[in-house]
Amino acid sequence: MHAVKPWRAIVAAAFLTLTLPAGAAEPVRFGNPAGAAPDTPGVYEARPNLEHPNTADALFAREASLGGTGEVDAAKLAARKAHSSAVKDFANMMVSDHGKANQQLSAVLSTNASKTSTTPDMDHKVMLDQLEKTSGEAFDVLYIRGQVAEHQKTVQLYEWIIDNGQDPRLTRYAMNTLPTVMRHLELARSIQAQLTGSAP
Repeated sequence: MHAVKPWRAIVAAAFLTLTLPAGAAEPVRFGNPAGAAPDTPGVYEARPNLEHPNTADALFAREASLGGTGEVDAAKLAARKAHSSAVKDFANMMVSDHGKANQQLSAVLSTNASKTSTTPDMDHKVMLDQLEKTSGEAFDVLYIRGQVAEHQKTVQLYEWIIDNGQDPRLTRYAMNTLPTVMRHLELARSIQAQLTGSAP
């Protein structure tokens, strides 16, 4: 039996919040016309601007948007403050790669009717505040450690939507973007090992 990934527990809890509004006796269907199965051909192609995206797609849209914005904000700070050239190069790559990914995701979500936010959530606000207060080599270690953790969560999120998403446009986006995220994760681990002298 496979161990349950930490992200799946978070997703399960979020499902309860999204599918059971206050006072609702039955779960609300999101973006699934006539209760069609997720793999029903033409469901999204026939109605590209659904009033309510399904639960999985709505959750992914929110988390991916917040994560992508947080990556770029932290990377811009690191490109300016980083002590190590390797960290600066990594940060500049994050600005470029995640900036493009954010634009691609926004284009998909503009026809998906998902509600998203580019205002940093509390986790990313705390992360940026800590980075603002840190400098030198300590900044590099803190930033890269955060990048390893962020990209681990992002990989799990993208793998999850590929398995559970109903909008093929979102799953295609996730499938196309996931290899880049995984490369970022491996590079962040390698840089972290260089900075701390530990095995990657």
